[in-house]
Amino acid sequence: MYDVEDWNNYLIRAFIPLDILLILFIIIGVKNVLVIYVYGFKMKNINDGQYFIPYLAVADLLGSVICPLFGLSITLMPMTYEYDALCKLGWVFGSVTTLMSIFLLVTIAIQRYLKICRRKGPRMTLRWKKILMMCALLFSAVIGGTSVFTKGSIPFHHLNRNVTGQICGTKAGTLSVVYDGVLGVGAIICCGLLIVPYCLIARKTHKYLIKETQCELQKQTETRNKITENQTKEHSISTPEQSDLEVKASKLKTHENQTIRCFHFNTRH
Repeated sequence: MYDVEDWNNYLIRAFIPLDILLILFIIIGVKNVLVIYVYGFKMKNINDGQYFIPYLAVADLLGSVICPLFGLSITLMPMTYEYDALCKLGWVFGSVTTLMSIFLLVTIAIQRYLKICRRKGPRMTLRWKKILMMCALLFSAVIGGTSVFTKGSIPFHHLNRNVTGQICGTKAGTLSVVYDGVLGVGAIICCGLLIVPYCLIARKTHKYLIKETQCELQKQTETRNKITENQTKEHSISTPEQSDLEVKASKLKTHENQTIRCFHFNTRH
């Protein structure tokens, strides 16, 4: 008969590939340190399109460290997760950093849309960028902080093995259902706000490239036409000169023939 420890050890061995993947996420996420170093210490002047990049790198760095570590704590204690406070904190910090990254990505997409597709329209000033940063941080904290009330260490019963363990998961209740629904709707809206602006940007860029190609072809055609016209003019100018030379040559040849005939006639007589 299985007990909780046997079940827990079995799941730990099954989650080894996932553990390796989570460790790789941490290693890959550390590259954001380089981005923070370059933008924070090396670049003195950050242009309009790079304002959100350092903040996004910070959010990605925190998320790539906190979320995998929290995942490792779950895979190493899959059925014996008795630390309710650790579970809540893991969900809160993981949610806040992830939501912050998503909100910043949406903000960057909207900024690029306004810059490329609405050049004559409104633009993000420094004041609006700071306001959007504060709003992103506030929304992330509020939505992520709500997980304190919906997540925690909860009992989980396995019917076939007839054992009960403790897992870090979602608590049952109306609040959890509403919270998950809000997250689902928010995920759909964020996906739309990411996909639509970049599709419009791609369409605008495609039209611009087609226009540039047509202008380049038109310039090449005009250049060829000018070269052809110049060659035609040069040929029309050189043709009379060639005809005059041919006439003079024929006259000179006739004169030489007459001179030769006179010479032969004099020698005979």
